[in-house]
Amino acid sequence: MRSRLGIRTASAPLCLVAALAALAAATGAGAQPGSAAPLLRAFFEALNSDRPEAMAEFAEQGMTEEFRARRSAEEDRALYDSLRSELGRLEVESMERLDPSRARVSLRSEKVPMAVEFQFDLAGGRIDGFSVQVGGPPGGGRERLLELPASADDEALGSALDGQLRELAAADRFSGVVLLARGGEPVFHRAYGVADRSSGRPMEITTQLDVGSITKLLTKIAVGQLVQAGKLGLDDELGRHLPSYPNPEVARRVTLRQLVEHSSGMGDIFGPRWAAADKSRFVEPADFFPLFADQPLAFEPGAGRAYSNAGYITLGAVVAAVSGRSYFDYVEERIFRPAGMTRSGFAVRDGSNPALAIGYTRGGPEGPAAGGELQANLGLLPIRGCPAGSSSHAAADLLALDRALRGGRLLDAERTAWVLGVAAGEDPARALVGIAGGGPGVSAGWESNGEVTAIVLANLDPPAGEGLAMELYRALSGP
Repeated sequence: MRSRLGIRTASAPLCLVAALAALAAATGAGAQPGSAAPLLRAFFEALNSDRPEAMAEFAEQGMTEEFRARRSAEEDRALYDSLRSELGRLEVESMERLDPSRARVSLRSEKVPMAVEFQFDLAGGRIDGFSVQVGGPPGGGRERLLELPASADDEALGSALDGQLRELAAADRFSGVVLLARGGEPVFHRAYGVADRSSGRPMEITTQLDVGSITKLLTKIAVGQLVQAGKLGLDDELGRHLPSYPNPEVARRVTLRQLVEHSSGMGDIFGPRWAAADKSRFVEPADFFPLFADQPLAFEPGAGRAYSNAGYITLGAVVAAVSGRSYFDYVEERIFRPAGMTRSGFAVRDGSNPALAIGYTRGGPEGPAAGGELQANLGLLPIRGCPAGSSSHAAADLLALDRALRGGRLLDAERTAWVLGVAAGEDPARALVGIAGGGPGVSAGWESNGEVTAIVLANLDPPAGEGLAMELYRALSGP
């Protein structure tokens, strides 16, 4: 259920993917000739540094004033903390000067088993902006799955896309649902591959697929709704709303904001305990507590940032305690119904539900293995989705969620901006959102700017879904 990055500057307040959207910069011009390698290596040395102030120090000398003025110091620090949290340390593998004002750096990530690429805009010997791309095979450059006609209308694009997706499905490189929309209305919506290989059940556009950590967005919306209703505050201590949490010391020290922002010091649910456990007993959020509640925090709350499935499961328990209903009932009543999400839920995933796709992986809990045989992912992930991930959705329901969130049907303007991670004064209806979810046999990508939306859900290992979503978003939104 690790969140996968998109681009667009990839989920910080949403996870890195939505926040990276605000950072993807406008292109600079007039870069001086010469090698940019020392400048870019210094950027990654600062990003890899354990010193929180390292990026700010680099920015003073290595970034243009115009780029630094686009965001506050606090927003910058949150973004760079999110990059470190999602990607870990980054090792430079290659650099390429694309033209006088652009350079590309390919890297290996400590945490993400896919190629990472930064593209920099350069001006006057400094960085004037950058974007981030995650996708492609481990240890290699980014692989484009599609060859789509440039400047094609939607009909021509759809025709070319359909043929290529059929080829990818025949080669077991894609299986799932692709939905492209303009102005909130679908212009391409088709299914490929199979939902259940044992029975031969085909994938359909109404099939519900696991979306991995995209589920965390639902949990964040629920928290925002309860804040809006005055039932909790982001700076409340965990213990105020969950006095039964089995680690009183952690409950006293950790705030809800830190849980949302992955800065609590809590860790993951996966590990030896998970591997040895009977997966069928993990149904309610509190059922997961024995996997992590007694573990020491990785750092002082608020002093660092580390991606935390445990933190979002704990938030789900808070939602249940404060609302007086189960987490699942709350999401159904306050998010799915108002958004018109009729094919979404947290159904038990044991292979028997004909509405759900079964995921297929070439690896195991640690991720895909090149050349491995496809096998069902049953038993590798929670048997039921939880507040940290693995809710199941038809692709059209994620488009409905996009419209409802941007349209103010779930939250007021202030909380909508908070959920989407948009800067002050930015219109949430046009906010850039890139969010993804991945795991064994799970790969989902959702890229949208409100006008153009690309949603791809796949029941194969990453980057089958998120990689296609990013490529298609670019094809629809143009250069």
